[in-house]
Amino acid sequence: MNRMLWCVLPCLLIIVLLPGTAQSQITYHLHQELFPGWGDVYRLMTNPPDTAYVLKQSQNVKGVATGWTQQSFVKFESDAAPVLGTIPAGSTITFNVWMQKTANWGTLYPNLTLLVTEIANPLPPNSKSLCSATGSSPITTTVQKFTLSCTVSSQFVLLPPNAYRLDVGYYVGATPGNHNTYINVYFEGTGAGNCGATNGNCDSTVVVPQPQALSTLYWKKDYVEDDSNLTIAVATPRPSDQTPPTVPSNLAYSSLTSTSITLTWSSSTDSGGSGLAGYKIYRQRSNEASLPIASITWGGSFTDDTLQSATTYTFRVVAFDGAANDSAPSNGLTITTP
Repeated sequence: MNRMLWCVLPCLLIIVLLPGTAQSQITYHLHQELFPGWGDVYRLMTNPPDTAYVLKQSQNVKGVATGWTQQSFVKFESDAAPVLGTIPAGSTITFNVWMQKTANWGTLYPNLTLLVTEIANPLPPNSKSLCSATGSSPITTTVQKFTLSCTVSSQFVLLPPNAYRLDVGYYVGATPGNHNTYINVYFEGTGAGNCGATNGNCDSTVVVPQPQALSTLYWKKDYVEDDSNLTIAVATPRPSDQTPPTVPSNLAYSSLTSTSITLTWSSSTDSGGSGLAGYKIYRQRSNEASLPIASITWGGSFTDDTLQSATTYTFRVVAFDGAANDSAPSNGLTITTP
């Protein structure tokens, strides 16, 4: 994520915040409410469960190779941006997530990742991983809570547009082979019973450090120093083009086979002055993460010839201009290959 500063006067003290204090923690609960505008992203909220437990299921792990890591088959984003501050290097993230597999094939482990993302656009490339953890105990056919933790390797500065995103995935220690196997993740639940049972409590959470207040920052003529004389930012002029392109519309397809699709859409326009530069193509397989698969400099159509047969995909298109402003994503187009 790019942050840009611009100078008004040289050699000016620009901001003084209280020194960092001992870290407190924030507990986010996994909720079934969908994040507005993103039909496949659920909410991370600080309030406890408020409905009966729900479960979300992965795609079929049948035939997935040993050693494969699926970073995300379900995603959650915090409902409000964290406060301004830093997460210091060495901070601990703790995950408490209920999981189960549907059949006793293969050896599968939970893989959990916490990212910082843009609150209005949780999809790549607007996300950076804080840390991830893979369980040492395998997922079984019994519903169980996995408590995993990981350590933030380097300091991260949180600014108001930021939000947390949690990706729930798995690691394949041994392939299930030619056997149908799915992974369930459970969350919510207001009862007192065991998770997975009637009136069960499947409260899944991620515990993150409360961002710490920043140290004193000094604005020199064209750069910013902290109180140890470390340069932490360089000032650049504010770009003149702050206007993103219009949203690509009417996303559809003109041909579809078992291994390829040709997408079509109505072109965007750009009024900010830098000009329309191209489009980013995002693809989501089943209920996995939506990931960028191409960045093109022409418009109106794109052929993806890397599909698998009998598989459901959702495509979206994002326009970008010469000043690196991204549009909002197009309508989602969901298809199933023959």
